[in-house]
Amino acid sequence: MTEELKKNGSLYNYEITTILKTNEELHLLCNIKEIVDSNGNIIGREGILRDITQLKNAEQELRANELKLKELNATKDKFFSILAHDLKNPFSGILGISELLVNSAFDLEKEKIIQ
Repeated sequence: MTEELKKNGSLYNYEITTILKTNEELHLLCNIKEIVDSNGNIIGREGILRDITQLKNAEQELRANELKLKELNATKDKFFSILAHDLKNPFSGILGISELLVNSAFDLEKEKIIQ
């Protein structure tokens, strides 16, 4: 429940959730405004009900999609971590041999370099 004060009295906002006979949830936003006289006495109330079911369903779907996205990102990160770990040793070997060739290329015979 949110409450804000207005110039012409008070405005109260309530969210109401109810279950219909069809087992569907209905979400309503209720705005109630108190009407006051010049002395500050409450002389009445007026209100508006708005159906916010689509908005609530969209928010729920957005949260579900956010959760799925987080799970997919975690899976992707784990995959790349495993891939990087598995490629580390072969690349280390290739880099070691390449460094040996760069440092010794002029000292080795052509057949040794090819081998």
